[in-house]
Amino acid sequence: MAALASLNEVSKEILRYYLTYPDACETAEGLARWRLIQVHVERTVRETNEAVVDLVRRGLLTKTTRRGVEVLFMMNRERAAEARTLVEDPPAGKTDGDR
Repeated sequence: MAALASLNEVSKEILRYYLTYPDACETAEGLARWRLIQVHVERTVRETNEAVVDLVRRGLLTKTTRRGVEVLFMMNRERAAEARTLVEDPPAGKTDGDR
């Protein structure tokens, strides 16, 4: 058991993968790609959650819940014009330095 306690996080992730998929047979590159996808998905979900919470707080999105369904987000149509100006490119001839 002492050997398991000394595993680093990457080793633990890989071992969990093989425990979940005991018939898996992967190259080191395949495992690296799997880890990269996992990390990317987790980061993207976290960043997306933070962004939609901010957009709801600002009143640009609304959220609704329905029984048996995850929280749903929708455009606040009353603020659509404001939202449009926030995502548009800067006017022609203007750069970020001009703001």
